[in-house]
Amino acid sequence: MTPHEQPQRQPQRQPVFNAPPATLWTCGVLIICHIVFSLAGPGWQHAALSALGYQPLVFLAQFEAGGAGPSLLGILPLFGHVLLHGDLMHLLLNTGFLLAFGSAVERRLGPGLFLMVFAATAAGGALAETLFVEQPVLMIGASGAVYGMMGAVLPFLFGPAMPARRRRMLEFVAVIMAINLLLGAFGLGDILAGAEIAWRAHIGGFAVGLALSFALAARAPRRG
Repeated sequence: MTPHEQPQRQPQRQPVFNAPPATLWTCGVLIICHIVFSLAGPGWQHAALSALGYQPLVFLAQFEAGGAGPSLLGILPLFGHVLLHGDLMHLLLNTGFLLAFGSAVERRLGPGLFLMVFAATAAGGALAETLFVEQPVLMIGASGAVYGMMGAVLPFLFGPAMPARRRRMLEFVAVIMAINLLLGAFGLGDILAGAEIAWRAHIGGFAVGLALSFALAARAPRRG
């Protein structure tokens, strides 16, 4: 090398998936669970739906006077329903939005709090659906937790300090709620998806995520 020659820097390679680890692992688990569920026989699928699918009336029955009382298996569907999806499109929509919004939440709060928010919003969405159910239904999918990530990311995206930012945040919330009403309350989602949309779980997860984000944002260090 002569004195005038400078070593050339090698271009930095970008990761294939530019998302933090807990978000990637969560999406990976959802994909693996869907593959296993799709390949399983009808008997195993029925067993998985019975064990992990959230049935509001069955969940409430364990707390009634004549019920068996709360148990680990009885509480599990509050969280386990996120592992099952009705079809590939259902899975892709949830994992796609989770990569987008969950990544932002994990970068701000860290992997531990991200997983806590994911679990809490899944349970919150299921409980919100429970408040309005009067007949047997089975709820599956991570949509409640995904909407929870949308709610959790709002304070980071817009910030509550300035009136203009607060207005944009409220407009975003209004759009999300309007979409849910169109998909769920007015039955549009039933036509498009061929199945009933758990829109109340979406709103419940969103609200829990938003509340947790405000509660945790002040304590969590800012991350890159």
